[in-house]
Amino acid sequence: MQDHAMRQTESTITNRRPRRYQSPSVIFPITTAVIAALSLPLWIWISVVGIASPTGIGLETPLKLAAGFAVMFTVFVWSEVVPVKVEVRRETLMVSLSELPLVIGLLVLPWYLVIATHVISGIAVYIFRKDGWRNSFLNLALISAETGTALGAMVVVHAITGEAATGLLPVAVGVLAGALMSSLIVGVAYQQLGPAEPLGHVVSRAAFSAGFVIIVSLALFTLWNSGTAGPPLVAALTVVMVAIYLTFRAMMTKHANLNQMYDIVKAVGIAREDTSRWPEMLEMVRQHHNAAIAALYLETGFGDVRPVADHLVALAVNPEGTQALPAIPTTDALLEQARTGGPARASVDEANSPEIAESLRIRGASDVMVVVLRSNDEIRGYLEVRNRLSRWGEFSDEDAEFLETMSGHLATALENVRLMSNLRDEAYRDSVTGLRSRTGMAVDAELALTLGKLGSVVLIQLGTISAVNNALGYQHGEELLVAAGKRIRNLNPATRRVARLESDLFAILMEPMEEEILTRQVRDVLNSVGAAFSLAGVDVEAEPHAGIAFVQPNANPALEGVALFQRAEMALLAGRNRNESLEIYRPTMGETYRRRFNLVTQFRQAVESGHISVYYQPQVTLRNQELRGVEALVRWQHPEFGMVNPAEFVKAIEATGSIDILFDHVLNTCLKQSNLWLGRGLRIPVAVNVSVRNLTADFPDRVAAALATHQVPGELLTLELTESNMMADPEQSLPILSALHAQGIKIAVDDFGTGYSSLAYLRRLPVDELKIDRSFIQGMSTALGDLAIVRSIIDLGHSLNLQVIAEGVEEESSREVLRSMRCDGMQGFLFSRPQPIDRFEAWLAARTVRSVHESTEAPVLRVVG
Repeated sequence: MQDHAMRQTESTITNRRPRRYQSPSVIFPITTAVIAALSLPLWIWISVVGIASPTGIGLETPLKLAAGFAVMFTVFVWSEVVPVKVEVRRETLMVSLSELPLVIGLLVLPWYLVIATHVISGIAVYIFRKDGWRNSFLNLALISAETGTALGAMVVVHAITGEAATGLLPVAVGVLAGALMSSLIVGVAYQQLGPAEPLGHVVSRAAFSAGFVIIVSLALFTLWNSGTAGPPLVAALTVVMVAIYLTFRAMMTKHANLNQMYDIVKAVGIAREDTSRWPEMLEMVRQHHNAAIAALYLETGFGDVRPVADHLVALAVNPEGTQALPAIPTTDALLEQARTGGPARASVDEANSPEIAESLRIRGASDVMVVVLRSNDEIRGYLEVRNRLSRWGEFSDEDAEFLETMSGHLATALENVRLMSNLRDEAYRDSVTGLRSRTGMAVDAELALTLGKLGSVVLIQLGTISAVNNALGYQHGEELLVAAGKRIRNLNPATRRVARLESDLFAILMEPMEEEILTRQVRDVLNSVGAAFSLAGVDVEAEPHAGIAFVQPNANPALEGVALFQRAEMALLAGRNRNESLEIYRPTMGETYRRRFNLVTQFRQAVESGHISVYYQPQVTLRNQELRGVEALVRWQHPEFGMVNPAEFVKAIEATGSIDILFDHVLNTCLKQSNLWLGRGLRIPVAVNVSVRNLTADFPDRVAAALATHQVPGELLTLELTESNMMADPEQSLPILSALHAQGIKIAVDDFGTGYSSLAYLRRLPVDELKIDRSFIQGMSTALGDLAIVRSIIDLGHSLNLQVIAEGVEEESSREVLRSMRCDGMQGFLFSRPQPIDRFEAWLAARTVRSVHESTEAPVLRVVG
């Protein structure tokens, strides 16, 4: 019973290895000393009281006593070496049969001979089995405590019942008491080593197994002494019991092997390439073979387990946990034997060549078994166990067969892990640059946040990729992305993750550092990426911008990753808007983008609820101050933000697809008002601003339908596009603008002078008006350059037979200068600010008089005052 007790954490609970609180090297000697101290008084008392030897058995002669000793020695050794294994669900019960010879011996032999035989057989087993001295001394102390308790209990039962101390009842009670004492001591000792089975489970299981063995022993003893038929019946019953047990054990062993095989393969699938979880799988292998060490060598590494030069590095475990092992050369004799001849087994007693002996010496092992991990005819690595513990003999053929079968499943599982890892790497890698993708970067960021290794995220965007794609082609655009990615990658340590998130947007995960150091490093990257690239014989500058966001303290890794990239993008956009190459996220930026988000999401409701209104600003001819039309300007009276600048919300909704809703609302409002003016005999042209995103194939039909609905002729509608919008894609714009022009609608180029118009395109486009940007008008009174630009625009427009309108006229002097340059019209605060329709109607009544055009005699409104 005692050796079983000291092996219970190795062999009883096969699914879990306890986390040690104290080392066995400390607990075992202490436990041995305590047992010895408690056993000594007990043995002194037993020696004083004395126990009479059994009588009437016929074993009193020295020769018979010697024969009894020999038989008892053999049975004791056999009971220690071959415990009965019983599988209950996923738990293996190791039932030692040492109680059987102890019960029979106490019934037929002098107690001192039984005890001496028990101790001597134990010593022989421990020496042959090469148990450590700590285990050996502890087990001998347990024999002392167990047998001492048994003899003491026999004396007590004898005193109570009057039955001879070596009778059936005292022996049964005594042996059971000894088994319970042994299990109690072992249970308490293992509680100090770490989380283990509850003490009650250990003692109850010991009571069950010992009680069963005692009952069988007493039954066999009684049957043997029942008459002449007794011995044959005992022999037959023993043969039947052994046969049943062997059959049951074979079935249970096969079942246990399949369960362990499944558990190990499942553990590999769960662990995948996360080597931190592989020791759990290796521990299962080690426990199954009851080996001192289980090791895994991989030809192609996963995680941190990598081959080094011509040596293989092992991931290994022992009963204490993971263990560092010396690297094994790939030319190792045992590895070579496993590669070419199946499972390799060797021991110091049977080393048949110097090479095998050297392999054992390198490992510091006396007994080794190695199998190859092979998948798809490729060797993936090797699985190895060393130095069998607490059993008779060395690794067997059955062990080798099981390890080889396990290696096949393990190799397949590892191959699946490798394939999944490759697929995941493909998904996590950008196909153009070879850097990480957005998906991979999100995973990396969450992991780094969890480990506390992420300090900030840097986003870098190239400013010229669209121009390169348009001018040189997409092939050279990708060439620019690859070259820029290499510069970013080369300027960062290999441990930093660098990714291309999308289009021309790159990202870097930075470890925690001071802001000053971080900005200096990022500026170095910007300077490198900003240097010219040679593409198709042309030097191209990428014009990079960067946004930085720092990790917030105590953030949830699962949520902070996404938020961190969003904050970095806010900083990037803010920097681009301010024309800053580097911007760091500040909390105020979050307010800005929250406001923008609210404007975008609330826009449609604002249109429906009437918060989006149209203001009108008059346009006047310079020659005779006739009202030549009005420009419709949109305004948003927001319930939270107040009056919102059109430049703010128009830019926001342009990117969301809501710009069509805005245009339709303004167009229909203006045309409805035009219809009312026509009813009053006023022909006032209306100019409506158009976004380039409005210019879809069905746009001319939508405008025509609106004109028809409100019964307004096309010549009373002007559509204004900014110069940059009109030149963004003139080939696409041309047929759409031509279709609009064919309906009599006028086309005006707004903010002229701020873009880069091609005169060739300008001449081809059906344009009627040029509107000079207000910045030139307001600056021409003090800057000769602005004055020259205004004059050139007016001359250009007239040379192309276009009307020229000046925006932003606020001073009388500006009007006089424009009149001297024969500008056609003007618009600005000098005459009127943009006004809602009711105030504009009041302005019309107060500031205009009806007249007739001097050449056409058509009715017009002339501005007075």
